Amino acid sequence: MERKPKQIRVHSSVQPSLHDESVGEGDPDSNLDLIMNVPVEVSVEMGRTKKLVKDILELNKGSIVVLDKLAGEQVDLFVNGQCIAKGDVVVVDDNFGIRITQILSEDIPVA
Repeated sequence: MERKPKQIRVHSSVQPSLHDESVGEGDPDSNLDLIMNVPVEVSVEMGRTKKLVKDILELNKGSIVVLDKLAGEQVDLFVNGQCIAKGDVVVVDDNFGIRITQILSEDIPVA
């Protein structure tokens, strides 16, 4: 008994024109509103150092880890792992903060 192949009806889909005049028009702020609630990770780096595992295991309360920056030197502000600014450490109501003194916009790579 031979079976006939099943036939399927196929219709082409309607695709929007790539030259649609309305695309890109409108208020640029409305596009910006789309990303305003996207969370990003912000961190401040005071300095770096390299240690051997044995040195890390010897750390305890009161140990001092010397960093590669001098006291009073500017710290780096990172957004999602990318350094975007430099600033000074400040204390606000018993909390540490950063006063931004330099934006590194010309150094930020655009994806």
